[in-house]
Amino acid sequence: MISVKKSVALVNVINLDMEEKLRIPVGLIYLGSALKKHGYKVTLYQPIQRREEIQRVEDEIIRENPLFVGFSVFMGPGSIESLNMCERIKKASGTKIVWGGKFPTSISEQVIKEDSIDVVCLGEGEETIVELANAFEANASLEGVKGICYKAGNEIVYTEPRELIQDLDTLDYDLGMIQDWSRYFTTLNGRPALLDVIESQRGCPFCCRFCFQNREFDKKTGKKIVRFHSIGWVLEKAKYLKKITGVEYVSFCDDEFWIKSDRAFEVIEKLHEAGLKFYKLRMRFSSLRDEEMIARLIKNEVCHLNFGLESGVDRILKLMDKRQTTQQILTKIRLLAK
Repeated sequence: MISVKKSVALVNVINLDMEEKLRIPVGLIYLGSALKKHGYKVTLYQPIQRREEIQRVEDEIIRENPLFVGFSVFMGPGSIESLNMCERIKKASGTKIVWGGKFPTSISEQVIKEDSIDVVCLGEGEETIVELANAFEANASLEGVKGICYKAGNEIVYTEPRELIQDLDTLDYDLGMIQDWSRYFTTLNGRPALLDVIESQRGCPFCCRFCFQNREFDKKTGKKIVRFHSIGWVLEKAKYLKKITGVEYVSFCDDEFWIKSDRAFEVIEKLHEAGLKFYKLRMRFSSLRDEEMIARLIKNEVCHLNFGLESGVDRILKLMDKRQTTQQILTKIRLLAK
């Protein structure tokens, strides 16, 4: 039996002006699940950027005085509010502050210079956050924790890079960590829907220059890295989600769901059989093949397809390394319009 260790607070500040609807903190659920598995008590906070809500979360964290506070941060107004929260929490309690996510990873040199931030997690954090918590609890050096940068006196130290997790099914994803699902519900056709609730894969085989996913290459082969949860894992989590929430429409947070078309349709059709329909799916124009594919999507009641148009100018598309042309885009739009 695992003894319960100290508490950890995980925070994701949301600015609703930049979101169509509040989404569950998928990344924090993965991180919190990893910490819980190793005996830590975890509290998730996802305050909307309003003074009273921010103040309530700050007061709770200061009162709890956790081992550390982890912030999952995206660019935009939420990052500014996150930094302001860190400064107030640090001043009131001295609690260690850790930032992570794609945005802090991209500008870690800048983030770690902030007085209130002690550590930046670089890249995937499920293994890193557990090692970091163990080091904090033991008051040990951080030099052996892979995949971070941290302050050591007046110096900034980058540790050895963290290897990517190869078997995603080894990760826990405890949807029971969400206490109030009502915050996240929207509707489609008058039925309950949840946006971006499951990640079925990580990575992307394409090389769009503007995208964070462009960083993940296999050092030996030079190819882009894409990893998948098994279909069984995805179905288990989705069915459990339906059981605890009663949701009927969902979307996944995969950047490109159609990397493996056969796999994508197997997931769609098995979820449809289980009473779950897709609110929307993200895909490239090149992934949309023909009328038969569209008919199959309609049969499974897929409601929306989200495409990355990016630009209507071929020169810009080429500079982005988007690997699509305006003519190809128009051809697929006409196909959809039939």
